[in-house]
Amino acid sequence: MRQLRIRRATTDDARLLFRWANDPAVREAAFNSDPIEWDDHLSWLEGKLRSEESVILILEMDAVPVGQIRFDREASSDVWTIDYSVDREFRGMSLGKEIVSQGVEYLVRQMGKVRFSAEVKKSNVPSIKVFEFNGFVLESVQSHSVRFARTDGENSF
Repeated sequence: MRQLRIRRATTDDARLLFRWANDPAVREAAFNSDPIEWDDHLSWLEGKLRSEESVILILEMDAVPVGQIRFDREASSDVWTIDYSVDREFRGMSLGKEIVSQGVEYLVRQMGKVRFSAEVKKSNVPSIKVFEFNGFVLESVQSHSVRFARTDGENSF
């Protein structure tokens, strides 16, 4: 039986997160598909780790990092947007479902009540299925993307 745990990312994860972010499949699924430069990534990561408006978590399976999930609070809002990815060597193992589930639980434990939002390219069927599996509701459909929402915690809306 595989042991899964989620933990906060640190600056020690910079190279790992950089590799995951520049994976060709991740870049293709991203709304900005340009490759990411190391210096830009490092500045971005340091800012995210210092910010109270962002949470980056790493999912580990048997102590091996297998994916990341990031929550960013939308400006002037109580909504947290979700971005996640799974290491290419671990795709097809339902870890996307697990990382979203554990990430949501983690943030709710920290914040109490949380509203979530996720925007996914229409072509990214695996991620659409992950959000549907985790109880997210289709909120809107755009020409190239779909947006999901979910509320969790005390006094849910």
